[in-house]
Amino acid sequence: MIRGFFRLIFYAIVMYLIYAVIRFFQNAGKKSTASSRRDQAQIQGVMVKDEICNTYVPREEALREVREGKEYFFCSRECQQKFLERRKAG
Repeated sequence: MIRGFFRLIFYAIVMYLIYAVIRFFQNAGKKSTASSRRDQAQIQGVMVKDEICNTYVPREEALREVREGKEYFFCSRECQQKFLERRKAG
């Protein structure tokens, strides 16, 4: 009885290890492209400030608006719309 229990535990551990190895190799290709994108972002590394919510976002990901020769950056369409509405109002 105890021998069967240990055999079950052994098989469960072996199955988990096989699962972990398969998952590792499946994610290996994905991580290399994600890490290269992350490395590129770190090299460029320019953060810009959202004019509405004062959040800093990577320049490559920010939404951009040019008004009167000045660049404004936004983290989302909502912040960009708020900015445009404020500019129209006043």
